[in-house]
Amino acid sequence: MSMPAVMPHLQILETSSLVKSEKTGRVHTCHIDAAALAPLERWVSERRAMWEQNLDRLGEYLAATAPLAKKRKRQK
Repeated sequence: MSMPAVMPHLQILETSSLVKSEKTGRVHTCHIDAAALAPLERWVSERRAMWEQNLDRLGEYLAATAPLAKKRKRQK
């Protein structure tokens, strides 16, 4: 990719404080700020826990109703 193609994306990441960059001569060096990712990591972790809990409950429900579904199929 060309530098002009990358710069708009890099500027957005810098504005959001996710990336820090420095320029030495013609060389641009970028570093991810891991501390800035902590809120995102927390948010994703909360959503993961919620979905795991919901899917566990769905699995329990399906396991409990599976015998009923098999029984109904046999009766038809």
